Amino acid sequence: MPKRKKPWNKGKIIGRKPPLTPEQVATIRTLLSQDGNLRNVAMFALAIDSSLRGVDLVALNVSDVIQGNEIKDRVTIDQRKTGERVSFRLRDTTRAALKDLIDAENKAYGDPLFTSQKRDYNYNDVPSCVSQ
Repeated sequence: MPKRKKPWNKGKIIGRKPPLTPEQVATIRTLLSQDGNLRNVAMFALAIDSSLRGVDLVALNVSDVIQGNEIKDRVTIDQRKTGERVSFRLRDTTRAALKDLIDAENKAYGDPLFTSQKRDYNYNDVPSCVSQ
């Protein structure tokens, strides 16, 4: 009788993954800050604060996070997948990262908050600090 193949997912975590620990978040922030890419720093900070899906993050406009010349304390958007209205608070560090990004790229009120990166990003340059 032939030997059965080991299932591909045996011993692996499937389904919802555990959240990042505060230490992992701090490590990722440090690595992104050292890289000097304001877009990635702001995107990561906003992702942590909002828990939004990637499709919702990249769809944000400057007008979603700014009021006058200041970054909003609380942001409300409609999620694409569920259609639900979601509101979340921005921490001071996230507000500062967004302000730096908007100022550095001279973004106007209706512009997309996160624009595509034209360069190739080598993910092997950043060590995996979240793998178990």
